[in-house]
Amino acid sequence: RDEVYVRRFDGTGDQVQVSFGGGTESVWSPDGKELYYRGAANAESHAEPAIMVATIARTPTLAVTSRKELFAGQGIVTTNPHADFDVSPDGKSFVFVRTNPSSRVMVIQNLAAMVERRRAGGQTP
Repeated sequence: RDEVYVRRFDGTGDQVQVSFGGGTESVWSPDGKELYYRGAANAESHAEPAIMVATIARTPTLAVTSRKELFAGQGIVTTNPHADFDVSPDGKSFVFVRTNPSSRVMVIQNLAAMVERRRAGGQTP
């Protein structure tokens, strides 16, 4: 199965596995500290792949310091190996291609706050 790995650009050091349980379509955050990808929350998961985020440390060695699910990936077009989503330059919103396109473009802004409200049990707009 496909997995997401990172390696230093200069080729030194080991490659580090980012995803577990499958992973594709990776996209770096603008600051290069997080890597978003389509994957499973854990290797035992048989659910529809979700959009995941992994925090990547560069020093003292390249390592994944955290990994979590952001939201379900249902209805988002998959174009493996290329991502069919991207992160805004400020890192606060995403753009996706949906499997059921309508005549409008939907931009999700302030996603981090929406995810936090949802996790806290609040309603999302």
